[in-house]
Amino acid sequence: MGCDGLTGTFTNTATTVGQFVDTGKGFHVHGATTQEYRTDWLDGSYSINHSPSHFEFNTNSRGQFVATEAQQDRGTRYSPDGQVIGGITVFTLTHITWKDTNGNNEADSGEITATVDHRVTCS
Repeated sequence: MGCDGLTGTFTNTATTVGQFVDTGKGFHVHGATTQEYRTDWLDGSYSINHSPSHFEFNTNSRGQFVATEAQQDRGTRYSPDGQVIGGITVFTLTHITWKDTNGNNEADSGEITATVDHRVTCS
């Protein structure tokens, strides 16, 4: 139940805290994000996960940065009537690049590229 086919609705709340440090040539940014999320699978089962992750990147005055964030968590899978039926592990690797090609210090169309590797396994 739940992981067969991986079709469902995902609801997520993310809280991010961090710090920007002026390096004289740009900024060093670091922090943490905590996610609380629930996936409601089409078969009526659902899973609840808690996911902490950490990030760190540098940016410069030319509006460029490259950031990578890895996250892995383990959650609990429940039957439609709320009985525990197993575990669920989620791994995500996100890589984001922004290059402010027009120099307006805003993220415009075509200036951000991102890749996300997302894997889900159930036990």
